[in-house]
Amino acid sequence: MIIARSPLRISLGGGGTDLPSYYEAHTGFLVAAAIDKYVYITLHETFVPDLIVKYSKLERVPEASQLEHPIIREAFALVGLDGRSLELTSMADIPAGTGLGSSGSFTTALLKALHAFKKNLVHPAELAEQACDIELNRLREPIGKQDQYIAAFGGLTCFRFHPGGKVEAWPLKLAEETRYNLEDNLLLFFTGYSRAASSILKEQDQKSKAADAAMIENLHFVKELGFQSQRALEAGPRAPRRVIASDLLADRLAVVERKFGPLARRNGVDLVCLAEPQFTPDGFRARMAELTDGRGPDYIVVLAPVADVVARAYTFLAPGGVLNVFAGLNRGVMCTLDLNAVRDERQLRIIGSSGSTIADLRLVLRKSLDGSLSPEQTLAAVTGLEGARQGLEGMAAQRFPGKVVVYPQAVNLPLTTLDEMPAAMPQVAARLAEGGVWTNEAEEELLREYLPK
Repeated sequence: MIIARSPLRISLGGGGTDLPSYYEAHTGFLVAAAIDKYVYITLHETFVPDLIVKYSKLERVPEASQLEHPIIREAFALVGLDGRSLELTSMADIPAGTGLGSSGSFTTALLKALHAFKKNLVHPAELAEQACDIELNRLREPIGKQDQYIAAFGGLTCFRFHPGGKVEAWPLKLAEETRYNLEDNLLLFFTGYSRAASSILKEQDQKSKAADAAMIENLHFVKELGFQSQRALEAGPRAPRRVIASDLLADRLAVVERKFGPLARRNGVDLVCLAEPQFTPDGFRARMAELTDGRGPDYIVVLAPVADVVARAYTFLAPGGVLNVFAGLNRGVMCTLDLNAVRDERQLRIIGSSGSTIADLRLVLRKSLDGSLSPEQTLAAVTGLEGARQGLEGMAAQRFPGKVVVYPQAVNLPLTTLDEMPAAMPQVAARLAEGGVWTNEAEEELLREYLPK
């Protein structure tokens, strides 16, 4: 038995410019993504002379030319098979007519199975063109080439459709972190409705052929959305222009400036530290407005599990901003937020997380290993087991601006902050990085001094 499958797809910009009625005059462009939902085709030989085809209907005919199903009939003709003594079945993860390119995926999977039966090796571009030939040329459907091409190539792919029919395809240059973010933030819902794409595209095709100004202008705009999607996705995560850190304690902010100021400046980011007690409530709000051009911050991360802090931070957000309740709130604690701002023109968003996904953890580990992430920036103190209780009490009392690392094997290692290290452990302190940041070399020196000899 031969089993072939082709993926369904979503468009990420430019859909509709893949119709000949547009690209023959203006060149089309789009970005498409294959998803992990498929159309499947099975094909095997039987002991009866007829061709048996099972889809939403059952057909049994002497040969393929007598089939009612137009795509299957034309696919057999294109490949040069009469279909005798064969049984073909189609299945799909998602219903047809849901806007995910199921027709093109079906045609591509069908051709894969027929070519495999004939032991033909077919390049994805040739497979896609054959699928397009069946639907556009032989069956005269008023559709485009996107579905067949993404089903044949897969992945996250850019396509350019040239006058004359030539199609260029190349993978989107996507950073791994961007791919994970895209996967984690895309949701698909089945509404229960389905429709035939050809009936919808017929109007577009007719107006494009008639050079309707409004239709052509709309398709130009859609194509530009495709280019914008490509640029945005390939640019990857971008650093903010300004980061504002606020706290009730000025000495904690001094540690933030000392540790992260040089890193921010190297990356062209303006780091501003604001100690709230130095302002009146109105003065603090006015300073935040001044630093954000009157809009408010686009993204606020609340690192304190305090309901009043969460509620107040929410009021600072810019339109379209995101509030990340990173520290959460204790069970049973209530926080009052005006959720009208989520649905009205402000379009605010609130997010939180009960933990990272496996993909997130894998990405963090990889970034730590390649040096693009610096977890050592979060270390504030070290201790042996003797100081572990004192370290836990200090964390609970918020005395440390970061993590306390316990080295269980170390002997007589007292609880020591990085600020205290130059006086208490000068040899270890000499190996700290700029701004008194912990390093692997400092850890090695610490262990040399405090591990049992």
